[in-house]
Amino acid sequence: MKKKVILISIIALAAALICLAMCQRQNKYGGGGWLNSTIVAVGDGKFSIDDIVADNKVLIMHYYYNDVILGDDLLSNVEKYQKKGNLLYVISEEGYAVVDGKTNTCKLLVTVEKQKYDRLPNSDADKYITNLNSFDEFTKQEQKVFETMQK
Repeated sequence: MKKKVILISIIALAAALICLAMCQRQNKYGGGGWLNSTIVAVGDGKFSIDDIVADNKVLIMHYYYNDVILGDDLLSNVEKYQKKGNLLYVISEEGYAVVDGKTNTCKLLVTVEKQKYDRLPNSDADKYITNLNSFDEFTKQEQKVFETMQK
């Protein structure tokens, strides 16, 4: 009887340790870990592409609001992405983005009419996102990467 109790205790402890290891966060915004939808993140995880629902990959900017991690969907229906060093290039049905993981900034071009919404009062998104008005505002090198990705 004692052997069964000891064996069950060891199995339960092993299962708990495995769960803790799998649930451990890999960045300060919660990317990585068990049952996480993050496909790729750059820098400290402020920006990531997550697989949300029904293969809808979304470029998200994460931030803290009252000690809670929230995220703004920047581009939905991501079709292609390419990570080159600290840079993440994103092509979506809704536009284009270049995320710089080194500076935690994003150049964003939205090419469709999107529903506008007010950001939360403490959101500092404008410090991290530069909204572009045309494809020509990307650098020539960035444009070349996008053109290569589309082939």
